[in-house]
Amino acid sequence: MKVVNVMIGMMAVVGLTGCKNPLAPAPTSALVTYVVTGTASRASMTYATADSGTAQQGARGLPWQHSWVADMGEFAYLSAQNDGSSGCVTVEIKLDNAPWKSTQSCGAYVIASVSGSVE
Repeated sequence: MKVVNVMIGMMAVVGLTGCKNPLAPAPTSALVTYVVTGTASRASMTYATADSGTAQQGARGLPWQHSWVADMGEFAYLSAQNDGSSGCVTVEIKLDNAPWKSTQSCGAYVIASVSGSVE
């Protein structure tokens, strides 16, 4: 009887502390969100899309954002080139709305890029 009470107590603590359920299946996909911000007024973006595709957006105002659903292990890539003679571009990839990877580059016509396998 004491063993049962200890197990129930442990389950309650795990539930209250917000730990992930070890019996829950691992996610098979994630929402990937590309974000480009900065002091540059415009930038051109190149990014990976679903099914290993690539897309480009030329000379867009900042901030800029694009989202898609990726399978675990799929490649995510974002680069942005400053289309002006001054300013900074910051590129960020979020997974399920949480920050994942980011970098910044400053100067005339600079490029900033981030990439990785969705985990």
